[in-house]
Amino acid sequence: MQKEVVIRDLERMAYSECWDLQRSLFDALCRAKAEKSLGTDYPIGTILLVEHNPVYTLGKSGNAQNMLLSEEYLKGLGAEFYHIDRGGDITFHGPGQLVCYPILDLDAIGIGIRRYIDILEQSVIDLAADYGIEAHRSEGASGVWVTQGNRLVKLCAIG
Repeated sequence: MQKEVVIRDLERMAYSECWDLQRSLFDALCRAKAEKSLGTDYPIGTILLVEHNPVYTLGKSGNAQNMLLSEEYLKGLGAEFYHIDRGGDITFHGPGQLVCYPILDLDAIGIGIRRYIDILEQSVIDLAADYGIEAHRSEGASGVWVTQGNRLVKLCAIG
């Protein structure tokens, strides 16, 4: 079986449209994986690259009280707000920020989730180093961080 990952550059896309696309790709990957026993080759995933209009999301483990602005106020700023069924607390995505949504069959790739997250983090750390940015992991927190003075600042969220 050829292990193919499709990379799609969506340029700029509304969050809700991208969310719908992610769910449809995930469902299709699950169906293809289930049919694999029939000997069918299938792409083992898709990586979506996208930039969103201003949007805040609240993940399933987040606390709505951490959103300090009302949805009406956000709408007045031209931003959207969504409750989503994954991830952590409040996350902002907006113009100029590249977002990567990998939808992958890790079994077919042959790695577990912890190893996969380590690979993602290391890739971002290596890329940052190419630009002269000293990035690192932070014990007990996912993502990639930089130190500014005595503060940790998140460079890349993973969730």
